[in-house]
Amino acid sequence: MSMLDQRFLGGEAGHRGLLTGRGGKGKTLLLFAAVVAGIVLALLLSTTGLIMGAVLLVAVFVATLPSQAGSPLERAKDNARWRQTTRSGIDRFVPVSRRPREVTEAFEAPRRPSRAARLEYNAYRDWPEGAQSMVWLHARPGTPGIAWHAPTGEDAWLSVVFPLHGAVSGLESNTALNNRTRAFGAVLAELGSEWSLAKRIQIITRVQPIDTAAHEAWAAREVDPAAPPELLGSYREVLERLGTGTLRQKHFAVVRWPVTPRFKATASALGPEQQGWLWLMRDEIDRIFRELDHAGLGPGPALSAAQVGAVLRHQQNPSWPIDHAGDVNPFELWMPSRETRGAVAVHAPGPDGTPQTWLHRTAVVPIESVTTSARDALWMMPMLSWMRKDVVRTISVQLEGIPKRLALKKAQDDFTSDLADEYARAAKGQLVDGALSVAASASKARIDDLEPGQQAQGLGWAMHVTVSARTPEELREACGHMREAADKAAIGLQWLDTQQAAAQACTWPLARGMRAGQHTTSLDRISGNAKRGQA
Repeated sequence: MSMLDQRFLGGEAGHRGLLTGRGGKGKTLLLFAAVVAGIVLALLLSTTGLIMGAVLLVAVFVATLPSQAGSPLERAKDNARWRQTTRSGIDRFVPVSRRPREVTEAFEAPRRPSRAARLEYNAYRDWPEGAQSMVWLHARPGTPGIAWHAPTGEDAWLSVVFPLHGAVSGLESNTALNNRTRAFGAVLAELGSEWSLAKRIQIITRVQPIDTAAHEAWAAREVDPAAPPELLGSYREVLERLGTGTLRQKHFAVVRWPVTPRFKATASALGPEQQGWLWLMRDEIDRIFRELDHAGLGPGPALSAAQVGAVLRHQQNPSWPIDHAGDVNPFELWMPSRETRGAVAVHAPGPDGTPQTWLHRTAVVPIESVTTSARDALWMMPMLSWMRKDVVRTISVQLEGIPKRLALKKAQDDFTSDLADEYARAAKGQLVDGALSVAASASKARIDDLEPGQQAQGLGWAMHVTVSARTPEELREACGHMREAADKAAIGLQWLDTQQAAAQACTWPLARGMRAGQHTTSLDRISGNAKRGQA
C-alpha cells in the first residue's frame, strides 16, 4: 500500500543572517541596537556610559523575553494599542447608514464636540475593522461577484469566491489522495509563475452546526396535524439530535488578483477602463475554475455578490444559514459589533427577527509555533474533523506564489546557514541540535523541489482560526478545545487579543490577513511562513 506524500512544514522561524540570527528579527535588531548604543555611551561617558549601556542591554533583553502571553514589550504594545482603540471609539462598529441625524449634528456643531459625541460619531463607519475599502467591481445577480479592495497603504486587488466540495469524499486510497495533492500543488505552482495574474489563494473551511430550519419548515408544511402525537414527537426528537452534536463543513477558495500595471495593461487590450477589467476577469475566473476542477477540489460556479454576502452574514451571525442568499443586499454586508480585548461581540437579529449575540475570537498560527517536521496532506485533520467537542470555527490558510528564482535563492541561503551552524556546534564539541538538523533537511528539500526543470515555485503562507460561541463561558471552553486540537496537529495558536476586530476579517472570504510580498519562501504544496495577521 502506498504511503501519503510528505513535505516539510516549519523550519523558518527566523530569517537567518549576521544581524538577525535565528530568533525573532525584531528582537535581534533591538539587542544589536542596544549593544551599539552601549558602545557609544562608553566612549562618551567612560565608566558611567558603560554602566548605562549594560543596564540598557539588560532592559532590552528582559523586555523581549518570550513567554506564553508574549514578551513584556509585546504586552506593552498590545496595551497601548487597546488604549488607543478605546480612546478613539473604534471598539464599536455600526454601519454608517444607520447613523442618526442628531449624532451627526452633535459632531458637526460650531462648538467643539464633546468626547462622548466624538466617540459616538466614530462608531458609525463604512466598514468594520479589517474590511476597509471593499467595494464591488461587479455585483450583478446570478453572475460571479468580483470584489475590489483598496485599503490605505496597500496595492489594490480583486477577489472571487469559489465553493468547493472538497478533495476527499468518503474512503479514498492513498494513491488517489497523493494524485490530488500533487494536482493542487501544480495549481499553487502557477501562482508563483511570472505570467500568472492571480497570485494568492485562500482556502477556507467553515465548520458549523447543521441548520434544521428547512426540515422544520417541511414538517410544518407537509406533516398532517392529525398525525399521532408519538410520530410528531419522534420527528421532533430527530431534529433535536440532528441539530445537537452534529457539525458540517463548507469549503471555499478565494482567489486574489493584484491590480498591477501588467494586469491593467492586459485588461486595456480588451476594453476601456473597468470594462476591460471585467472581460479579463471573465477569462481568469473560467481558467481558475478549470484548474481547481483538475485538482479534484470539486469547485462550483463562482459565488455571486449576494452569495458572498450570505457567507459574510453567517460568519458574523452564525444563526443565519450560510447558503441563504435570497434576501441579501450585497451593498449592506456588515452587522453592528463591539470589540473587547479578547473577542468581538455581534448583536443582530437572526432569521426569525429575534436579536442574537455571537462572540468571535481569532488566532494566528505563527511559524515559530509550528513544529518542524515532515507532514502529509492530512496533517490538519485534528482541527478539521477529529475534535471531541462541537466548536463553531473557521480555518483559513492563505497561500501566495513566489517566483522560483527568489524562492531558490532564499532556500540556498537558509541551507548554507544551517550547515554553518551545524559545523560550528560540532567544532565546539557540542551535540548538534535535533531541531537544527530537521531545519537543514527542510531547507535542502526546498532546494530539491526548486531545482531547474522542476515545475515547483516558491510559496508563502499564513493561517488564522476564528472560534465562535454565544456566551463568554462557551467561547472560553471552545477556545480551549481549539487549542487542544491544534496541539495534536503540532502547532500553536496565538490569540490576536487587542486587535480582534481586524483579526476576524482574516478568516472572511476577502483574501486579507497576509502582507503581500513580505513572506518567507518555501515549498509548493505544503510549506511556508505564517505571518502575524494584519488585515
